[in-house]
Amino acid sequence: MGATTVTQWLGAFGPFVVAAVALGLALWGQDIHALAHRPNLSASLTMKSPDCHKMRWHDGRCDAFFCRLDIRNNGSQAKDVEVRLLNLRRRVGDRYELDHDFRGGLNLVWEYTHEVTLPQIDRNLSKHCDLLYVKHVRSLLLEFATNHVPNQIRPGVWPTKWPGGDYRVDLVVVAANARPRYVTLGVQFSGKWLPKEADMFSKGLTIQVVSQSRKPPPEPDEASGSLPMFRRPYSLRPGR
Repeated sequence: MGATTVTQWLGAFGPFVVAAVALGLALWGQDIHALAHRPNLSASLTMKSPDCHKMRWHDGRCDAFFCRLDIRNNGSQAKDVEVRLLNLRRRVGDRYELDHDFRGGLNLVWEYTHEVTLPQIDRNLSKHCDLLYVKHVRSLLLEFATNHVPNQIRPGVWPTKWPGGDYRVDLVVVAANARPRYVTLGVQFSGKWLPKEADMFSKGLTIQVVSQSRKPPPEPDEASGSLPMFRRPYSLRPGR
């Protein structure tokens, strides 16, 4: 194709191409921008302040150890963010077995507001979401900070309150404009109260992020409802 032909073609069709591109940007520009600049949510937790600390319970009747998840956004502004519990598995021998007394689908609440939906998390910022606590009362239980506390299933058994044990907790971080982030936590609770933070958060209660990805956690074995105990530890890498 000669230079004259190209010039003629551009002169004839160039305005139509420009108009089509402009129309496309006008119609789908925001959608294209949203796809290219999505929020990138992740969860982390360290066994020290500000994530975990000792506090006086709000009614003043007892002390409590409280742990929160740090939900961070490394992408564009995330809107209407929620954190939802999915499953709990208890260690039995060399496996983690699904506990059907646990009620998945309950939302955790955000720090201070105690709401289930956070309107936004801006780029490169994070917010704390309440995860669980242990109150210094006669029956020491691990209690999840959900928006609703279900009734007892049977005497002494609650869906969101657990005795000492080794657990795997699956949850998901969702937002109106982001892909879900599935997180599995390893939670070990001795069932004992240790007054000092350093002791409690090293010997009495420990929490770690075991895995974190865009894919839902694997389904438990249909017959036993269990998963293998050993999984590769999670490490946050860009683009994961």
